[in-house]
Amino acid sequence: TVVAEKTGYPAEMITQSMELEADLGIDSIKRVEILAAVRERAPGLPDLDPAALGALRTVGQIVDHMLAHLPAPGA
Repeated sequence: TVVAEKTGYPAEMITQSMELEADLGIDSIKRVEILAAVRERAPGLPDLDPAALGALRTVGQIVDHMLAHLPAPGA
């Protein structure tokens, strides 16, 4: 949803296999905007290493990375 809002693409068109730059035209500045919007919606998300996020290429890789860093339920 955040990617759709920040890029203007319809949410139903965005798939996890889409590459951020090649398919969606997301540059490093847009990545920061997307991350900030996600953090607003998920305040429990810990700080993520920008270099690690920069190495991820697809929507799915970003989602998986963020899910892996969410605190355990009840933590």
